[in-house]
Amino acid sequence: MKFVALIGLIDEADCIGTCIDYHLAIGFDHIVVTDIGSTDGSIEIVEDRIAATSRVSLLHAGLDLRSTNWPGRMLEFAVTELKPDYVAHIDPDEFWIPYGGTLASLRDPGQADVMSVRRYNAVQNVDEVVNGRQLDPARFREQIVYIERAPVDANSPIGTPIYSGAIGPKVMHRGVGAQLSLGHHSVASPQLKTQVVPEDLLILHFPISSYAKFEQKYRNAAATLAANPQMHPTAAWHWRRLAKAIEHGTLDEEYRHQLFNTEQIERLSTLGRVGPLEGVFARRA
Repeated sequence: MKFVALIGLIDEADCIGTCIDYHLAIGFDHIVVTDIGSTDGSIEIVEDRIAATSRVSLLHAGLDLRSTNWPGRMLEFAVTELKPDYVAHIDPDEFWIPYGGTLASLRDPGQADVMSVRRYNAVQNVDEVVNGRQLDPARFREQIVYIERAPVDANSPIGTPIYSGAIGPKVMHRGVGAQLSLGHHSVASPQLKTQVVPEDLLILHFPISSYAKFEQKYRNAAATLAANPQMHPTAAWHWRRLAKAIEHGTLDEEYRHQLFNTEQIERLSTLGRVGPLEGVFARRA
């Protein structure tokens, strides 16, 4: 069975290399990256992978094409050129973790047309994040994540850990053309009829890094919102919230409240609000 991962990329030099290496290692046969105007060295990292393996491809959308359907074009390329059995839509800062360690161990491929995969946000320790993301695949199952989903939205006051709220799933689906929702949380096609929520596959998402990367990420988000005025006003609320924080000069305050020290994380764990990803698997798989 052939698995292909599709990744949209803009300024993720601190994680894109690990993302590609990790997903190739767990059994993705090919990874297609579409760059949307990176300027931080991300493209060069992808090109290094292309030089090392034929299992990575790079497409270019560019800043001027942010408002066009680059995800659809990437899917079309994958379906036409690579002929996968399944396609997964992956962000550079997330890691798909099969309970059995590899995609070959999953129960649902071959049985379902679409897998809607639960995502969990990592709880970020201030001592680890200040100099950038700490991404060690050997520790992914030990990573503390938000288990209890807090009632957080665009109107929550400054000081709210916004990543403790609900986080949408991502999809893996049969290798056919399809209509993707914003953020790739769902997919629609007459050819995709059956859907499951797999118990043996979870996604670990690292939503935050150093402050410089945090600011860069949401400046890029603000530019994307500006290029897409047709986007529904309730869509991508965290983008809108943090783009507005840039305008109001409060982004640094928002950032500080997304990080926790070790004592705070231990307290949240005692309350059952956070815990290791392995524990989530133990309850589900």
